[in-house]
Amino acid sequence: MPRPTWIKELAQERIQKLFEQANKQFKQHPERSRRYMELAHKISKKYNVRIPKENKKKFCPNCHAYWVPGKTCRVKIDSKNKRIKYTCEECEKQRTQGYRKKHKT
Repeated sequence: MPRPTWIKELAQERIQKLFEQANKQFKQHPERSRRYMELAHKISKKYNVRIPKENKKKFCPNCHAYWVPGKTCRVKIDSKNKRIKYTCEECEKQRTQGYRKKHKT
């Protein structure tokens, strides 16, 4: 039997709150932001809810570390292949994302 929609909506709200708290707490307590990412991942798996695209880029898929460019991850731009490569500083896992240049109109 599928879960009621209100449970999934509540899970989405909690995931969003965890990302906001991870962003706020990173400067003073980076270990808390990592824990918040682990909790968000667990909630998404338990309630079968997707993490929004804009938030998926903010944490490591392997160790669930909250990514802040220059502190917890490296960002490289490959203009030849039109790719952005994120590398986690803790586990060295890489995430690649494509991009397009905006056309002038």
